[in-house]
Amino acid sequence: MGHRERIFENRVLKPYELTEASRILGRSYDSAHLIRHSLYPGNRGRDLSVVFKRGAEYSEAFAGSGEIAAVSAVVDVLAADEYSLILLDEPETSLHPGAQRSMLRFLLDQIKLKKHQIIISTHSSEFLTGLPHEAIKVFEDNGKTQSRILPRSSPAAALNRLGRPPQNKRRVLVEDSLAEQLVLHAAKGLDPGDRETLEVKVAPGGAESILKYLGPAAMVSGDEVFVLLDGDQKKVKEFSDPAQIAPAEHAQLDSRIKQELGFEPQYHIQGGRDEAAHKKAKIKAQLSYLAWLRKHLDFFPRQLPEHIILEAFEPTRRHSDAGSIDAKAALKKLLSGSAEIEPSAEEVTTLARFKIAEIPQDNADLTTIRECLQKWLHG
Repeated sequence: MGHRERIFENRVLKPYELTEASRILGRSYDSAHLIRHSLYPGNRGRDLSVVFKRGAEYSEAFAGSGEIAAVSAVVDVLAADEYSLILLDEPETSLHPGAQRSMLRFLLDQIKLKKHQIIISTHSSEFLTGLPHEAIKVFEDNGKTQSRILPRSSPAAALNRLGRPPQNKRRVLVEDSLAEQLVLHAAKGLDPGDRETLEVKVAPGGAESILKYLGPAAMVSGDEVFVLLDGDQKKVKEFSDPAQIAPAEHAQLDSRIKQELGFEPQYHIQGGRDEAAHKKAKIKAQLSYLAWLRKHLDFFPRQLPEHIILEAFEPTRRHSDAGSIDAKAALKKLLSGSAEIEPSAEEVTTLARFKIAEIPQDNADLTTIRECLQKWLHG
């Protein structure tokens, strides 16, 4: 017996449907004719055919599969009632990166307009980038033939779990090797995908060099650079919010920033020999740097990295009250044990690495450091 041929829908796309499809695909169509049918043998559902007119007329046999997918998504989403739950399986398929971003914008607009909840299964970085981290859920095998869901993830961490090496790592600058080892150890408690996106570096020159030169440079370049300094570098509880500084107070920005940082940063300022333009550009740089500091700078929970190590192993000796010289001497004693030979600076770094590895991940100081890293990864 022959197959029964059925046509379920046969119409021209409405102007607003055509407009959205054209915007997503980056093409200007004169018209498009949509046909839903079950004409093909062996098909158990409905197929979609579209006849496009763009100068010449052509069917889906000559159209890209991305064109058909875009039209299908646009028509179905626009037809959905308000407050609909919409499930989309890899809507990026066969769409180039620009079209994927346009598709995402279309879906976000529809969410705002009609209060939809849209759940997307995707492997596309274009779809993930820019989404709130709470909106990204990672499904993965838990190693016991079961699936688990990570309730929130950064785009980089999600893609890392799919096998893509991190491309734009978030760099954390610290003052010395002890600080570096503490941050790396705290990061072991992060989700593996998040941990892979971090890079911890010791910046030469210490805190002043970092905040005086490297910070302003990172602000201008837009690099994902964050700074974690020893607690003794913290001058104020919180940096001034530039949005709360009135124009009448701009003349005092030099003294305000010097008070909060301890020195005057070296900004990258344009304006040439025009004194008024230079002054205006400097004020803009100062306000921008305050905003940058609020987002990119934090401090260790104790005055020195040595204090964190000492308190983890000798909590009753009140090491946090010790100054820098006494803390370093106490750390050498802790690391050398009963040995009579005092370790060199290089040996202290090596021994400290093994000692830091013994600090449990639920240590309060490590938890505070890890929370800071998570804030930078997901903030």
